Amino acid sequence: MISDRIDKILHGGLLDSVERPARYLGGEVNSVHKDLREVDLRICLAFPDLYDLGLANVGLLILYSHLNRCAGVWCERTYAPALDMEARMRSESIPLWSWESKSPLRDFDAIGFTLQYELCYTNVINMIDLAGIPIRAADRDDRHPLIFAGGPCTFNPEPMADFIDAFVVGDGEEVVLDIVEALRGTKGRGREERLAALAGIEGVYVPSCFETGVLTDRTVVILSAGLLEQNRSEEIARWLGSVPNAAELPSAVRKRLVLDLDKTPYVTDYIVPWVEQVHDRVSLEIFRGCMRGCRFCQAGMITRPVRERSLETIGKIVEETRRKTGYEELTLMSLSSCDYSRSLELVTQTVEQLAPHNVSVSMPSTRVDGFNMAVAETIGGYKRSNWTFAPEAGTQRLRDAISKPITQEDLCRKTEQVFAGGWNHIKLYFMIGLPTETEEDVLGIAELTNEILRRGRRVNPKARVNLGVSTHVPKPHTPFQWAAQISVEETVARQRLLRSKLRNRSAVKFGHHDAETSFLEGVFSRGDRRLGRVLQEAVRLGCKFDGWTEHLKIDVWKQAFENAGIDPEPYLREIPIGRPLAWDHIDSLIGKEFHQGEWEKTLANKPIHDCRLDARCYICGPIRRFPKGKENPCVRMIHSTREGLAKDRIVLESYKPRVSGQLRASSPPVRRLRFRFTKSGSLRFLSHLELMRAMQRSFRRAEIPMAFSLGFSPHPKLAFATALPVGVESEAEWADLEVTQPLKPESFRERVNLVSPEGLKILEVLVVPLDLPSLNSQMDASTYRIGNGATQATDLGLRAENLLEKAEIWVERRSRKGIKKVNLRPLIRSMEMEPEEAETSQSFLVTLEDSLRGKARPLEVARLIWQCPGPFAIRKIRSEFLS
Repeated sequence: MISDRIDKILHGGLLDSVERPARYLGGEVNSVHKDLREVDLRICLAFPDLYDLGLANVGLLILYSHLNRCAGVWCERTYAPALDMEARMRSESIPLWSWESKSPLRDFDAIGFTLQYELCYTNVINMIDLAGIPIRAADRDDRHPLIFAGGPCTFNPEPMADFIDAFVVGDGEEVVLDIVEALRGTKGRGREERLAALAGIEGVYVPSCFETGVLTDRTVVILSAGLLEQNRSEEIARWLGSVPNAAELPSAVRKRLVLDLDKTPYVTDYIVPWVEQVHDRVSLEIFRGCMRGCRFCQAGMITRPVRERSLETIGKIVEETRRKTGYEELTLMSLSSCDYSRSLELVTQTVEQLAPHNVSVSMPSTRVDGFNMAVAETIGGYKRSNWTFAPEAGTQRLRDAISKPITQEDLCRKTEQVFAGGWNHIKLYFMIGLPTETEEDVLGIAELTNEILRRGRRVNPKARVNLGVSTHVPKPHTPFQWAAQISVEETVARQRLLRSKLRNRSAVKFGHHDAETSFLEGVFSRGDRRLGRVLQEAVRLGCKFDGWTEHLKIDVWKQAFENAGIDPEPYLREIPIGRPLAWDHIDSLIGKEFHQGEWEKTLANKPIHDCRLDARCYICGPIRRFPKGKENPCVRMIHSTREGLAKDRIVLESYKPRVSGQLRASSPPVRRLRFRFTKSGSLRFLSHLELMRAMQRSFRRAEIPMAFSLGFSPHPKLAFATALPVGVESEAEWADLEVTQPLKPESFRERVNLVSPEGLKILEVLVVPLDLPSLNSQMDASTYRIGNGATQATDLGLRAENLLEKAEIWVERRSRKGIKKVNLRPLIRSMEMEPEEAETSQSFLVTLEDSLRGKARPLEVARLIWQCPGPFAIRKIRSEFLS
């Protein structure tokens, strides 16, 4: 089978030759494996970026867990391989595979990409090509899997319409079950019939089922009922030449909306990665949507209305997730977590649940007008995470214009409170290029930052500010969807102006988005179907990982635009208000009429307020799209918010600031357990830090009462004898763990092995005195069995003898400081062939120095014996300690 071949290639030398091989292992804790004989539908979810970024994506994790609960469905995962891995895959004709079964993607019934960001589009196309599947939907036939895409970018799917068979618009939890039934019901039938069945599902857009029209400015629009609903007839006739017959048009694609998060299956069995993630923690969604009305924010508009999870449901998720994952941190995630109606009650409940287990709680970016110190102190009583605030604009006028009407005094006062409370760092996010922005507004960012730092240093001499500035990119389905985007040159000029006005630069870390990255994002954000030609050409020319500054090839992109005959500049210009839009066929539940009214308020510098708090409905749209009464999501939202805020006020009135560190578990150690364990199979590719993290999380899942260090970032008192090289197996690894209860050795071994991944098992456990010297200081030597089944030689024994007879054996080692020469000979204790297997496996037993005095690397010795780079089978079989 091809999947067996892929697995054999991965473990037969390919993973030895790439960076961070643990990215590609699969088999993580909580990953799902099924018997193919019991599966009738195979789906692969694909994240178009590195595993390091993708595994933590909450949307994919929810769908992965949800789909795998369905009988007969096996949902697997794949990610974009790094450049070094892709090069090896293409050179050896290895197709992109799934992480669970190592199956080629072309073997699946469906592949589902998440589109989180416009600059991942080239990665999507590249991954389809790497899978051996035609990249254009029109070129695929009945042999190929159907390719889906979901995520926020589907609210303008047109730039990717040439490559995707079906887009899923809105919430995914319910619609994926409808898709499963449609795929099952049409399995074995032709693509057209299958796509027609999918097109009948609410929230699914199938581009091949729609006709297109071309406006007088060459913009391609989709002919649907949405075109007629969102635009006046005279404007359609002006731009399109005529008004289509409504009876002949398909309906607009209405976004799918989950009405009750408490009744929706939630994920607690988060996949626990081998590799440290960019967001290496549990992200628990406490509510979905936002009603604040920031006019630049697409996420707030397309996720309306707000739907909260109850405190009771969140409490259950927290406890189950802690037991199943072993994560060290949990973040209460939403677009603005302090806007949860019972935020203080929620934070207090969550911290009290997790602090006894040394699990910290954090919140993402926080609105200033929703922030209170009671929440900060409750979270900070255990671990001091930095707080992030996003004022977005530097002056009151512009903040009012974009409908984020926080005052400078409120921002300065609350950041001062944070600094006075013992936090040394805060993060501030602003944007440049917002509609109606002037030079005074840009200078206002510097002035506001300087004032925040001045007042912060008055109460905390260590106060520092991380200032992040991005360029505004107008997004579809927002009041700013018609606005112009500033040019690359203007972006750079405003960034320079801002930097020049910052005082005390040693205390302000200034970061900004790359201007050319924002340029590309702007083009594809409001692009139409013509851009498919540009994307295909860019991929052909080698563009990928465009969201990474170090990989962006702007000159290549300019060539791609030229080759495709497309001028990118018109996509950044202001769009006339009456012109039909490329995304009019996507119904976000909020119409153009509301957005146009908000645009007019922008020009008048008039903010809008949160309808949950303002006791007023601004008729943005959702309330009119559902039945009246308690089941209407807007009505439920307002009632639950008012009840929640009333309860939170009661809690706040009785709130008393906690003593710093009061919640942290700090029991002293009573016993040290010394244990020997294996590192074998795929886990031999874990680095030492990855091994430590995997083991600590196993201890947490096993409910081992670990002792922790003191301070605001406590760590388990776990120490290893030595760091095993990546790619080397072992049955003789040793470590010490201090515990706060007199745990019996056998109980410790059984509990940990029950929840540990295959390849990481404890073999024996000893109780040793707490004051015993560290294992690392007592380490003396390690014995390895080294073999090479691929390269046979008749004189290996002679080579080994010759090596041992030498007085010096010099090798070069690379490090961050450069190249260093090391004499290996004093570090080689012994070397001999295994006599009973000498003629078959040609393996050696080699004992090497492995102490504080020096360390020999087994791979270096293997290369000297076989006189080739590998691959080698290396296994540590014994560790020796000083007596």
